[in-house]
Order: sequence, then structure tokens, then C-alpha cells
Amino acid sequence: METIQNKWFEEKIGIGETARLIGVASHTVRYWEKEFDFFLSAERTEGRQRRYGDDSLKKLRRIYRLLKEEGYSIAGARRLLRREMAGETSADELPAPRETVDRITRMIRAELLEQLSIPVRDVI
Repeated sequence: METIQNKWFEEKIGIGETARLIGVASHTVRYWEKEFDFFLSAERTEGRQRRYGDDSLKKLRRIYRLLKEEGYSIAGARRLLRREMAGETSADELPAPRETVDRITRMIRAELLEQLSIPVRDVI
């Protein structure tokens, strides 16, 4: 995936280039636009072609990060973004689902090992 954080687009770009920069397929960008319509929308040309600018790219990257890197579901990412937009919370205040799962898995593993009388240091 190409880095977009320091790149400024003076002209809006089409969906194909946008998808390439984000690292997803064009149909995924369209789907996210529908699922996150309160957060993301593309400008349209007279011919109804989508055009994305720097702000849209940042929002798409945010959606990508939530879904692909932090493990949120579509519904979970939607809730989080709505809460952030309302000023109720920020992602920094909430653990990502993968972090939570990892923490719970470690707790369960330690409990199982204790129940089986296996010292944790022998397994980990």
C-alpha cells in the first residue's frame, strides 16, 4: 500500500487510483462509501464519476485501518466513527478488538495451564 499521509492531491482522483492508493478493490471503496455514508462521500463529475480528494483519502485510510488492521467489524467501525464525530470518544480511548481478543486469550491460556497444573513458564 502506498503512503498517502504526506501526499497532497491538488486534483481529485478517480476511484481506480483511489482504490490502488488505499490498497483495496474499487468495489470495496464503493461499498465503504455506502456503509459509511455519514462519514464519507465522493464528489461526482457531471458524468457521475466519483472523484476523491485528500480528505476522502484520509477517511478511507481511517476506515481501512479500523477494518483491516484493528479488526473492527463494519458495524463496530460505524459505531466508533459516529461516536467520534459526536465527540463522545476517540479510538485511542477504546481497545481495538484484536488487542482485546489477545488479552482474553492470554488470560484463558494462563487459567487453563493453571488448572492443568502446568507451569506457565514451561509453555510460553
